[in-house]
Amino acid sequence: MNELNPISEAEIKQRLQVLRDMPQRNPHAALEGRARFLTQVEEISAQAVSQQGKQRHSGWIEKIRSNFIQRKERLPMLTQLLSVILILSALLGGGGATTVYASQSSLPGDWLYPVKIWSEDVRSDLAGNPSTQIELQLQFAERRVEELAELISKGQPLPDTVALRLENQVNHALQLAAKLQTTQMAEELPRIRQQLMTQLQVMEQLHSRDPQTEALLTRTRQMLQTRLRLVEGGIQNPDALRQQLQQQDRLHQQDQDQSQQQDQLQQQDQLQQQDRDQLQQQDQLQQQERDRLQQQDQQRDQLRQQTCTPQPQNTPAGMPQNGCCGNDAGNHGDGNGSGGNQDGKGK
Repeated sequence: MNELNPISEAEIKQRLQVLRDMPQRNPHAALEGRARFLTQVEEISAQAVSQQGKQRHSGWIEKIRSNFIQRKERLPMLTQLLSVILILSALLGGGGATTVYASQSSLPGDWLYPVKIWSEDVRSDLAGNPSTQIELQLQFAERRVEELAELISKGQPLPDTVALRLENQVNHALQLAAKLQTTQMAEELPRIRQQLMTQLQVMEQLHSRDPQTEALLTRTRQMLQTRLRLVEGGIQNPDALRQQLQQQDRLHQQDQDQSQQQDQLQQQDQLQQQDRDQLQQQDQLQQQERDRLQQQDQQRDQLRQQTCTPQPQNTPAGMPQNGCCGNDAGNHGDGNGSGGNQDGKGK
């Protein structure tokens, strides 16, 4: 991860965008670059094949994976991934590209998994046309199902974020298809249906004794079933699917608006509570100050009483009074400096 620290994600995406906007190269230079690229592709592909025997999946997981698209259908995905790796290698150095490549086999909870998700987002941003974007979203959704299957096989907990990302990627594929022309949409929907059917078949094989995990699996299966019905209806009536998706978008937007309003109200309540807490703290400080001043007054009174010497009752007449704790009139003279007697009258 240290190789990724010098450059932020936003800067990397900006640089990748600049690479996309570069003018076409000289034809001869392009041929030479293509030859070098294909050489690197063959080297990395050979490494990928050699590492298959070292993968940590159980037999039934491998069987599940074989139910997905065939190896030759994965070549565009592999080629695009290699392109991203080679670009990142130029930007970050070999270490950064190695980190991205190694992250592709990581699972939720692994320290490389955020790099895997980030690389998927970058590839989505680099996709040039809706058909490629749809293909990527379906393949990323396939990854989420594989991750759930492998976590189940290892007895590990299933993060809610994996199921949520699966749902978002399926929805994104449907939204992209709905924005296509009717003829193009008719070509994409059967492919989406096939992927959903395969993913649903895999999910139906996944079960857990943990109630919370089983509940998440059930919700995921129900989500796939709902999306599959939408696609099947869209194949028969594309316009109806567009309307349903638009309605879902409106409802989703309303939910987001309500959620934002609730967040704003909650923030306002928190700010008001902070103001109340601050005022209460100020009141407490003021009360503490008042208590401190009152305590000081009490201490001064106690000190004055301790330093005063009460005059005995049988003090002979004519002797000066030395007490300070008697009555005000008896403790003081007439203001001319003469001592007072017991009656408070000066001589």
